[in-house]
Amino acid sequence: MVDLPKLKKIFILSGCSLISALSVTVILSALIFTSSLPPDELKISNITENSLSISWISQKSVRQKVYYSAKPLNPLLVLLAKILPLKIDFIIDDFGSISSTIHHVTLKNLEPETQYYFAITNGLLIYAQDKSRKALLTVKTTSNLNGIPQPFPCYGTVESFSEDLPFSPIVVYVSGKDSSLISAYTNSAGNFSLDLANLRTADLSQTLNLNQNANLILEVQGGKWGKNSQPLYLNSCQPTQTISLK
Repeated sequence: MVDLPKLKKIFILSGCSLISALSVTVILSALIFTSSLPPDELKISNITENSLSISWISQKSVRQKVYYSAKPLNPLLVLLAKILPLKIDFIIDDFGSISSTIHHVTLKNLEPETQYYFAITNGLLIYAQDKSRKALLTVKTTSNLNGIPQPFPCYGTVESFSEDLPFSPIVVYVSGKDSSLISAYTNSAGNFSLDLANLRTADLSQTLNLNQNANLILEVQGGKWGKNSQPLYLNSCQPTQTISLK
């Protein structure tokens, strides 16, 4: 005979399990597709055949990670990878343990001509969109260049008029009207150094022909500490004119 009380108990437990599973799913979905503190001013720079940089600003000083893969990222797997030993590559800010509103990560050992997907995370939050509600970008590495360009060092200093500014790296960008974007960040003294030879044409197919008509722009981004930009001239980039955050 069917044990009705026992069967009823099984149904009740099954229902509770289902409700619990649904609740967990809803919570995970909220965490995975959060719009809280989304990344802003997202930029992709330093794209080569085997590396690239991702930078952005956040509304609060935090430490954030970037998970990346040559295959589309499943947000739930990314979330599980934060607590389980799943094999999904990730990297933290180049600044190490420093909490900041400006972030810069460098992905290395990538494959040439390969599309990469990435997700920016903060704690259990995984961002699927940036502040303007656009989906986070995917990015493709380039093919190998023919030959090695002659180094063209560029260096300078970023100043801040705020005496309350603690050690916080400032991201420095250089780009031209028809060029790729390259980036670096300052050290504890506010100094930076880039190699303009790493600039490529806008389609990334070849190195940029550097000349006095390159129309280069130097930009600095310090998150909550301010930003600024100024023209960059090849005959005055060793060092550049000191630039201040505003």
